[in-house]
Amino acid sequence: MELSGKARLLQQNMPKSILFIHGRNWKPPEQDLVSLWREALHHGLLRDYPAAARRLEKTRSAMAYYGDLSNAFLEQNTGKSVPDELADRQMTLGRLKRYRSDEFTEKNFRQLPDLARYGEAITQGMGTLAQFLRLGRPMVERLAPDMREYWNQDSDFGTEVRHRVVQALKTTMERNDRLLVISHSLGAVVAYDAFWKLSRTVEYREQYGDRKVDLWITLGSPLANATARRHLKGYHASGARQYPSCVNRWINVRAEDDYIAGERDCAEEFSEMKEHGLVEDIQDFTIYNLAVRQGRSNPHCSLGYLIHPAVSLAVADWV
Repeated sequence: MELSGKARLLQQNMPKSILFIHGRNWKPPEQDLVSLWREALHHGLLRDYPAAARRLEKTRSAMAYYGDLSNAFLEQNTGKSVPDELADRQMTLGRLKRYRSDEFTEKNFRQLPDLARYGEAITQGMGTLAQFLRLGRPMVERLAPDMREYWNQDSDFGTEVRHRVVQALKTTMERNDRLLVISHSLGAVVAYDAFWKLSRTVEYREQYGDRKVDLWITLGSPLANATARRHLKGYHASGARQYPSCVNRWINVRAEDDYIAGERDCAEEFSEMKEHGLVEDIQDFTIYNLAVRQGRSNPHCSLGYLIHPAVSLAVADWV
């Protein structure tokens, strides 16, 4: 639905909040991760939409952080200590800042170091998340044990992670700000589950059922994959109740060769949300993620998503 100039101006003048929800794997301390995400997002706007960057500076932002839970699980599962990757993440962001908006191209992506090695690992049995999860238990646990653990009904990990995200959403929703939620990777799955709980369960729906997320941006999300969908909250419900009702608009961004995101579109897989009038619009964008982590191309890297012109445009339009 196209807003009139007056309505858009009123929206722009409303208090605004952004909630970040990070993804899987090892994570640095919360404040360091929040700073990196804010810096990446701000740089993209400053590069392409300076006026929007100034508005972003006045927007409240926070993160639903569960990295300590992920780190604790991975330490126990792998026997390794939390790696000190902050310097590498900072270097990754520094390299991404050198690109102009028109340089996020396939040509530059194909020239990134160790791209063939990454692509080969994916195409040989991991082209989609469904294939990935059908691999033997040792392979799955080596590559993404925390994602598997999130769906493990015999573990408290998923419950504890969802609780963190639900609490963060409740806090931001109670301010009645215009709310933008940006979630990456597993964080998009957790966000979806939290949205469903807030809008559909007796525990929350009376107080939060009418609260809205103005815009939800998912980055490198596995949500469109059939295997992931079967694990979502509400999947076995019928009709509109199968889906959350608290999202106004949804923009899904996936990068080429991001095996977690796969190749399916959310607009197609979740079209019933529009048919039931639960969401105004769902859009999908495919990009090239130019992030390099630890000397290798990493199309799943959150910083490469956050700084990309497609995300900058979506956030600039919202802010």
